[in-house]
Amino acid sequence: MIGNVIKQPYEEIDLSVDFAAGLSGSETLSLDSVKAYNFQTGNETTTTIIATSPPPSISGSKAQFRVKAGTTGENHKITVRVGTSGGQKFEADLLLTIRED
Repeated sequence: MIGNVIKQPYEEIDLSVDFAAGLSGSETLSLDSVKAYNFQTGNETTTTIIATSPPPSISGSKAQFRVKAGTTGENHKITVRVGTSGGQKFEADLLLTIRED
């Protein structure tokens, strides 16, 4: 996992994952998927946690997406998958903790 992000249930925040280190030359990225899974149960929670407006996207070497909702005490693994114009595939995971401060 590349890190842990903490947010409150009400918050909607923009996140990004930078894949620059794996790109070679003038390769460009395309977004395959951004999915969320409840860390405790393994159930997919994408429709609850990943916002569709704005939709996940690519900007340069970064995959960008917005997280929303959740219930205090939950942890969600967010998996970001991208492909490159050179045929490479990359995956990055981060942990999203929902906590009321």
